[in-house]
Amino acid sequence: QQHYDWGLRALKAILNTAGKFLALGRQENPNPDDNGRFEAETLIKAVRVNTLSKLTFSDTDRFLDLINDLFPGVQSSDV
Repeated sequence: QQHYDWGLRALKAILNTAGKFLALGRQENPNPDDNGRFEAETLIKAVRVNTLSKLTFSDTDRFLDLINDLFPGVQSSDV
């Protein structure tokens, strides 16, 4: 049985990464057309960056399905 760390440190790492991505994205495009979608895509990128490398291959598919359920219709590319 694989164990994953979903504690406060992991959450803090995701939030820090999301903040950096948001700052970079706003430098490139200060007034995005759809700010809510931009923030959702940025959050998904941060979650993926901080989580995918820690998952087993079979858990990666489940994780991506969960992300799609939480953010329906929002697409996010890998970094």
